[in-house]
Amino acid sequence: MRLSPSLTSSLLPLALALSLSFLATLSLAWSPLGFLRQASFFNRPGLTSATIVLPTEMPTETGDSSSDSSTTSSSSLKPAAVIFPAPPGQPALTFGPLDDVVMGGGSSSTFATLPDPSGSGLFGSWTGTIVTKNGGFCGVRSRNFQLDAGEYEGFEVTVRGGDGQKFKFITRDTDDWNGIAWTWTFGTRMKGEVTKVRMPFSTARPTKFARTVKGVTLNKRSLRSLQFTLSQFDFDGELNSSFNGDGPFGMDVVEVAFY
Repeated sequence: MRLSPSLTSSLLPLALALSLSFLATLSLAWSPLGFLRQASFFNRPGLTSATIVLPTEMPTETGDSSSDSSTTSSSSLKPAAVIFPAPPGQPALTFGPLDDVVMGGGSSSTFATLPDPSGSGLFGSWTGTIVTKNGGFCGVRSRNFQLDAGEYEGFEVTVRGGDGQKFKFITRDTDDWNGIAWTWTFGTRMKGEVTKVRMPFSTARPTKFARTVKGVTLNKRSLRSLQFTLSQFDFDGELNSSFNGDGPFGMDVVEVAFY
């Protein structure tokens, strides 16, 4: 069916008004360019998935081997297989922001791999600003990789800072962009203070858009990506009880390993 020129011309002002009305509901801080930059980082043509090969024999461990996700002193855990920062011979994980700009929010963050001030190597510096209107979350996600962690029990993550807030750590086991997000939560300390936490595969919570999914099993032999998230929401609509609200935040990713 073809519309007459007179009807078309009368509909244009209505379409424009509806578009402006929609834009008015978005956060004033929302950035279309930021959305495009974020999308192109993960979906640029020609990107391929790096293959990460873990040691087949795990080093002998010393100290405590807690079976559930918990904060411990930095001396009680010895990592078995580090994947970030990348050890010699391994492809480097590349992280990019995944903030609420994807849904019209105004939060924003950046991630940079930098030399550690202690001289011990590299670390990931993640900083940003939370805007709770129309979103209220910042994330940083790796580009996809291929990794078989079948011989390991879980992740061991070391971070620095975080302002005492509760963060999420996420892995995925498929290339589906919006597939199951296998999620753990962990608390942090204040600026400069180190938190080391073990996250067993057996305690990962399967979620989609922060809603719990039932009847699925994590395939640890087919891990595809990593992600950190700071959000005003926890799971299933519950609020994050350790969330500082609007304003700046910062957390250093010191190390990600398997144990």
